[in-house]
Amino acid sequence: MKKIFYLVALFAAVVFTACDGSSVQTPDGDKTKLWPAGKKDSQLWGYMDKSGNLEIAAKYDEVYGFSCGWALVKEDGEYMFIDKSAKNKHSVDKDELSEYYFYYNYCPFKDGKYVGMWDKNFAVVIPADYDFLGYPTADKLVAFSEDNDDDEGCGYLDMNGNVAIEPQWYYAEDFVDGMAVVEVKKGKDSDVSYKYGIINTKGDYLIEPQKNYLYSMGENRFAMGKSNGKYVLCDKNLEELSGSYDRMHPFSCGLSLVYKNDKGWGFIDKNGQEIVSCKYQNAYDYADDVVFVKKDADAKWELLDKNGESILKLKEGDWSSGFHNGLALVSNYDSDANESNYRYINKNGEVIYKWTPGDDEDDDDDDDEAPARWNERRRQNILQTEAGPLFLNYERAMQRKK
Repeated sequence: MKKIFYLVALFAAVVFTACDGSSVQTPDGDKTKLWPAGKKDSQLWGYMDKSGNLEIAAKYDEVYGFSCGWALVKEDGEYMFIDKSAKNKHSVDKDELSEYYFYYNYCPFKDGKYVGMWDKNFAVVIPADYDFLGYPTADKLVAFSEDNDDDEGCGYLDMNGNVAIEPQWYYAEDFVDGMAVVEVKKGKDSDVSYKYGIINTKGDYLIEPQKNYLYSMGENRFAMGKSNGKYVLCDKNLEELSGSYDRMHPFSCGLSLVYKNDKGWGFIDKNGQEIVSCKYQNAYDYADDVVFVKKDADAKWELLDKNGESILKLKEGDWSSGFHNGLALVSNYDSDANESNYRYINKNGEVIYKWTPGDDEDDDDDDDEAPARWNERRRQNILQTEAGPLFLNYERAMQRKK
């Protein structure tokens, strides 16, 4: 069981390294075109090019996607970042890893319980002095808090570690399209209330704090919570554009993944129009202008284009969460053989590279727990927006809802 769970987890992490669409970008705008790939009859991983040739030998126990020209790997018990040649390396202590990727040339790291930021050369640009740091975006500002218990402790740093906007909010989102949602806490105990506003990069209010719950959707759009617990899509003036949904994901490839409890998953555009009706039991965010969806438990996964038309169906037992730079990693578990098979396909369904990992001699069938790194890492998608690649932590936004 441990081996099977490990392979599924690794597969999920590989696919979710980016959801960056046709711009062929990773979180930072990096254009390294290498995909993590395994070696036949081996538990080791390397990296392949788009033609399926192994460019970096499969000798690593763990691998992650490239960003800013670096990829995190584990070899002989040691974690390190490697470049595309695999000759330049930078060893890291796993305890320092707050994140496994670079965003716009910066990578969060931690020292104990505090968080800081490295630049692309692994120089400390923001010391690990903060309880909370957001993610760098194209606006080159990062949200911070020095004290999580301070009701007015959140502000913004520039990428040199200087305070750009003084702390004054209970919570501060990362900037998107030159705007950020901020949260103000008023009162105490039973009289406490939370109000949400929108600021510009100078810290001035574009929308004064008000009671409605807000979070950024990208593309100059916001999700606004209603008193009935549902959400509507709004423009930057908070004019409502859509009907109500139980969940709304930030935009990727110009479409937002939305959910209705009584119907399922679908997609809306920036005008709030339902492009793909809410009828799918499972669905992912769009990437490379396509998305995998599944109607019900007995259905096969199928690939939709941006008009919601089915352009490819996977085989029985296949699973894939999405395309990255023109390729998708597909897994198929053979219960009779007790093994997982992997293949990369293009959008025509043609196989570019395939392999079956071998047995793990160190596998312990009595240990059902996945490797620790999967329990530590709860990652969201990299979304493709007009402003560039964007990391929007949807889960973090949901945890804020009062």
